[in-house]
Amino acid sequence: MANMTLFTPGPVQVKPEWMAMMSQPFMHHRGHDFAELMARLQPKLQYTFQTQQPVMVMAGSGTLAMESAVSNLFAVGEHVLVVSIGYFGDVFAKIAETKGLQVTKLTFPNGSAADPQVVEAALQADKTIQGILITHHETASGMVNDLETIGKIARVHDVLVVVDAISGLVIHPLLMDEWGLDCVLTASQKSYFLPPGLALCACSARAWEYIEAQPPKSYYQDWRVYRNFLLQKQQTPFTPPVPLLIGLELACDAIIAEGLSQLQQRHYHLRISIQDRLKQLGFNCPVLQPEAQGNVLVAVQMASGARALTAFLEAHGFMVAPGQGEEIDTVFRIGCIGDLTQTDFERLYEALVMYQNQ
Repeated sequence: MANMTLFTPGPVQVKPEWMAMMSQPFMHHRGHDFAELMARLQPKLQYTFQTQQPVMVMAGSGTLAMESAVSNLFAVGEHVLVVSIGYFGDVFAKIAETKGLQVTKLTFPNGSAADPQVVEAALQADKTIQGILITHHETASGMVNDLETIGKIARVHDVLVVVDAISGLVIHPLLMDEWGLDCVLTASQKSYFLPPGLALCACSARAWEYIEAQPPKSYYQDWRVYRNFLLQKQQTPFTPPVPLLIGLELACDAIIAEGLSQLQQRHYHLRISIQDRLKQLGFNCPVLQPEAQGNVLVAVQMASGARALTAFLEAHGFMVAPGQGEEIDTVFRIGCIGDLTQTDFERLYEALVMYQNQ
């Protein structure tokens, strides 16, 4: 595992210099140095979210952020519309059901994005719906939802929009404030090219009104406490993974230096080049909706044998992601994000040719 190169859509390959910086002695989370770090981080995180609202950080995975959003924004018995275009949309539905919400689920075919007109029809058909839970980029398929249009529709119907942007933030445009998105969630191991361990959440002013109207339903996940500690003390209420926050500032600085639009264009061209090269090698990379194709990963379809291929690559030092759920033996996914060079990809292509020729 020491020489393993990660071609996964998260966790990703992390820059060695960032790992070195995160490995140095670090400050106490109740000290002045930490408060200064958090104060520096806020405007940088707001840039990546494209919001003026505070961005909270929690120790945990992206799934923690999803569950926290449901807990803080909705009460037991309230009605939400879950828009699913794959595995992680289904996860949002399971979380909402576990929390006792009434769930109406819109499921779109695998490999396609949500149709905003169908979402609008569902809201028109049932006026009891109070929120939409939706993924930005679906990591299982690589599709990106049209959140700008869906955000406009939600505002007309006065429902909250809660977005799992765990894999899509930064890599794809997401303008939280401009698009009227009420809650955006992400995590360190994808959007910021860091190790896992940080969940990040931001809410609109309207969402905060909903949160304030709810009684606390969790001690650890009460966002009011997180916001108060952030605004009043520049701290987190509970012990955070301080090294990851040091890394988060490094990541934000790199994103700001490159610029979001330039970073997004770079990943677009990288994804296209990977897709073209895989097709040249004879692999099937089907795309039902090219206009909705994301740039986080390339999904490869096989009749069968995807598990054997991923095992072969792992044995040769390359970790790619298998398909999710029922697609575990028919799909593998190559991540396009993280600290990967053209030489890394050439080595991966050589390993794929070795597999084909064995």
